Amino acid sequence: MDSPAPSRSLAPSSQEREAVISALGDAYAADRLELDELERRMARVYRATTRESLAEVLADLQPSRPAAAASTGFTAARPAPVTLAGLEYGLATLARPEAVPPRQALMAVMGGVERKGGWVVPRQLRIICVMGGVELDFREAQFAEGVTEIEITAIMGGVEMLLPAGVRVETVGVGFMGGFSVKNPEADPGPGAPLLRISGLAALGGVEGSMKKLRKK
Repeated sequence: MDSPAPSRSLAPSSQEREAVISALGDAYAADRLELDELERRMARVYRATTRESLAEVLADLQPSRPAAAASTGFTAARPAPVTLAGLEYGLATLARPEAVPPRQALMAVMGGVERKGGWVVPRQLRIICVMGGVELDFREAQFAEGVTEIEITAIMGGVEMLLPAGVRVETVGVGFMGGFSVKNPEADPGPGAPLLRISGLAALGGVEGSMKKLRKK
């Protein structure tokens, strides 16, 4: 009689895949992965047919953590939110330089991600949205001085951005059987305002950015 196959040979659950994707995002934010390597490992996550092959995606990134938990699969720590008193520029807010993360990744795979309130926008923000949705509300966010790079890949999913006044916006986006539309704020805030440089691809999905005023509390 054959013995039962070990649990690590079982197909990974969607929660386990999402946890590994989150851990890859943390590694990218910590500058332990380059963008091309991040995308290669994400492709391996989608192709993985066993828990063991999924664990191998993180094996060399988290030496101090177990690659897989016995019952729940994988664990991924999320960075704690940063709060600080910023410097106002018009209706946008500049964060103190030491509080701005150099880069982060947000990933929504068959799920949703939302950022709003007084969050600190990293200098480089990579967004990957696959059959999911991402909502980014920048109206109360705190920006780095100078240029903030936002690169978006939306495949059969959608990314919606609410932009504040007091920022400049540059857009280089491509829509393939989808839409990539970012409406600039109505007035030019001036040469010293923070700049959002938004680029990327929307395939069978959509990326939309618009300016919308906050309601008075």
